[in-house]
Amino acid sequence: MAQSYAGFVVLFAWISSSFLRPTAKRAVALALINAFSQLGNIAGSYVWPKNWGPSYRNSYGICIATSGLSIVMLWIYRRHLRGLEGYMV
Repeated sequence: MAQSYAGFVVLFAWISSSFLRPTAKRAVALALINAFSQLGNIAGSYVWPKNWGPSYRNSYGICIATSGLSIVMLWIYRRHLRGLEGYMV
């Protein structure tokens, strides 16, 4: 799960290039995306309770499920951007 932080850098580069103009819209979008991405740090203390240890199978299941959900959401966003290519002039 530690390599997910490396994915944030790639995500921010991809997202920032998908919002073209105006720059204020790009700044707000990046701020919202950054704030939403930090929700995992808040939920982390509740996902790893001591009574689920020492294997933490449920905790890893939650992490894998949320990573899979983010991949699906990014795939949908990519399809949306591909659909907008025809509208760009």
